[in-house]
Amino acid sequence: MPWRYELKYLVDTRTQAQLEPLMGSHLVRGEHVGEDGSYPVLSQYFDGPDLPFYLDKVAGVESRVKFRIRTYDWKFDSSAPWFLEIKRKENASVSKIRVPFPAGEVDPADPRTWDSLDAATVGPFLAARDLLYLQPTAQVWYQRAVYQSAAGDLRVTWDTSSRALYPGESMSRGLLYDPLRAVFPDHLAVLEIKTAQTIPRWLAQIIRKVSLTPQAVSKYVLAMNALDLSRRMLATC
Repeated sequence: MPWRYELKYLVDTRTQAQLEPLMGSHLVRGEHVGEDGSYPVLSQYFDGPDLPFYLDKVAGVESRVKFRIRTYDWKFDSSAPWFLEIKRKENASVSKIRVPFPAGEVDPADPRTWDSLDAATVGPFLAARDLLYLQPTAQVWYQRAVYQSAAGDLRVTWDTSSRALYPGESMSRGLLYDPLRAVFPDHLAVLEIKTAQTIPRWLAQIIRKVSLTPQAVSKYVLAMNALDLSRRMLATC
């Protein structure tokens, strides 16, 4: 589970249009992109009954964790691979456990169905489920464009059109044009820079040129707020 540094920025789409070609001239396109240079990402997040992961982020706790199931489509079906993920964060350092499993093997909105998976492989997920009473909370969908270095030690992503979904809900064209489901406004993109070491000088110069400042952007927290799920769930605790 190697650690990496991760920086996030909220960037207006005009600035994105200016920066993306500059960054792309130093990097290559990432994997699995479509004809438009991007692909969809759908994540089902899990939290405890009293939302410890959500509240840790809101409180600014520096050591945090997230549990989710992720696929690369508009919904959880058999057309794209599925992954169980644990993401740990210590300040700007991030690590991730990622376990692939057959699409359709579990119900994405029911952690109890994880019992059908190989216990030796998903042991940490089963332990967390039972210890923390994990339950499905918000889903997050977005379009992602990816650039990376030839050596693979630098990865730059642009996330746009992010939408908040309820557990079990599929993304649709209607939701894509529903501003009330926006995780962040559609005139903004989330720029993420993920590197094994320091940011290269050419990239730091590009960032300084447009005066970007790192921000703590949590799609999970923003999705919970957009759906008003945090208030509803905490009211039942």
